[in-house]
Amino acid sequence: MRRACSPLLWSVLVACTASDRYRGHPVPDAELITVLVPGYRGSFLYDQNRLAYLEPAAAFRVGGESLGTCRGGMKPLDPGGPMTKFTIWPYAFDVYGGFMEWGEAELPGFTAYGYDWRADLRYNGAQLCELIGARRANVVAHSMGGLVTMLAVQKCPEKIASVVFAGVPFYGAPGLFRDLFFGAPTNLNRALLSPEALWTFPATWQLLPRTDDFFVDEHDATITVPISTPEAWQRWKMPCRERLNERLADRANMPVEFEKAPRRALAVIGRGIETTVALRVQPTGFFDFDRPVRGDGDGTVAAANATPPFESELVYTAAEHVNLLDDPKVRDAIGAFLK
Repeated sequence: MRRACSPLLWSVLVACTASDRYRGHPVPDAELITVLVPGYRGSFLYDQNRLAYLEPAAAFRVGGESLGTCRGGMKPLDPGGPMTKFTIWPYAFDVYGGFMEWGEAELPGFTAYGYDWRADLRYNGAQLCELIGARRANVVAHSMGGLVTMLAVQKCPEKIASVVFAGVPFYGAPGLFRDLFFGAPTNLNRALLSPEALWTFPATWQLLPRTDDFFVDEHDATITVPISTPEAWQRWKMPCRERLNERLADRANMPVEFEKAPRRALAVIGRGIETTVALRVQPTGFFDFDRPVRGDGDGTVAAANATPPFESELVYTAAEHVNLLDDPKVRDAIGAFLK
């Protein structure tokens, strides 16, 4: 499926397309399949047949549609396939398109699982089990997709043969805490993922560390800020106060530790890029988001947080988080592991 977009703010017509390779794609008729599970913001979302996330031109609109509101809640949308390649002439952006083309050529029974990355991760894990059905699957999971896969392992361990975890925040992603106050811009667009929208997404809260000790004081000593309790939030200006208790419950429903581990696992871990590992609390009690504590990682997930808490093979890369699956060395390791 291809989508054309309207002219942007320039005086010339700019051609924009986005291709969804796996919307409605049938699962291969094979006993063993290989499934790509993308990460946060990694699947197309539709309002019936209209592409709501991400129509390429939307990235260049300053305002407009939001994917959730405080009063209305999370906007009802249908998932498509994983994000592929965008062309915003003269630029091209590849999310998972290149990896999917490689997977189709190199991995047995390759398919992809697109899901609503805003929704409760437990629901998405159960849906992954449904997609696998009576088959068995090797899973390649990127970022938050690894947490979805781990929840599937808890529900249908007999269906999952092997898992590749690429940049998975097993211990959470502290940097996302800032987005709850300031939103997550999509290029120039600040409306799609405004703070109010993020306060309607269970998944954003479930991506945070599940313990409250990812903060430091002015002397860089680790401290606990009890963000698990509603009382701790009363001192701060909240974008969406009426959603607080719902979101805290969503976060509390994520296990701190997973009881079951995959039978076989390979972890792809990014190193060499400064990554947020903790947030600094000011003497006033609010946060110094401009001076987070940095550590080694892939720019989004710290290397320590991407290391599985169970036995697994490890492969390291200098690629950034969004490009972990594009590193030729990583692809070679995935191919060898799954074959």
